[in-house]
Amino acid sequence: MGKKSVLIALLLVIMVGTRFLSLPPNFSPLGAFALFGGAYISHKWLKYALPLLMIWVSDVFINNIIYTEYVDGFALFYQGSFINYLAFASIICVGAMIKKKSQLTVIIGATVSSVLFFVISNLGVWAFTEMYPNTMNGLVSCYTFALPFFKNTLVSTLLCSAVLFGIVEGATAYSTKVARS
Repeated sequence: MGKKSVLIALLLVIMVGTRFLSLPPNFSPLGAFALFGGAYISHKWLKYALPLLMIWVSDVFINNIIYTEYVDGFALFYQGSFINYLAFASIICVGAMIKKKSQLTVIIGATVSSVLFFVISNLGVWAFTEMYPNTMNGLVSCYTFALPFFKNTLVSTLLCSAVLFGIVEGATAYSTKVARS
């Protein structure tokens, strides 16, 4: 395993660790985490399996250790988890499309990722919970009430993507510069 692979793995572990911090609602590193994994993990199935597995393991820990009062018994999944994993898998697809890791492609990727998560996860809330009626008005209400949370999703995905991609690209540029010296 090369230095770049070790750095990428370390950043993925750190990003999962940030889930245990007290953050504002929907301010989460997971969108950036999935985007980053899709962009940097080269193995075709591992780029999906590793980020999704890490998200799932941290979900199991969070739901069964931290939020035990909301779970009856031990739960491997929570209501809506599959739709959220679908959203993260779609974000990994976006990351896989990022070939040239420039500021512009990362900003576009992070923005598209945030929109995808918003659309897919809230569609899941509307379709698979009883929070909103399964009508067009219910769907519109679901997205309308979710809009205030979108800002935190977008800001956190942009910020965490900048950190993750910036560290790897900066380290790569630095090591290339040192190697040429």
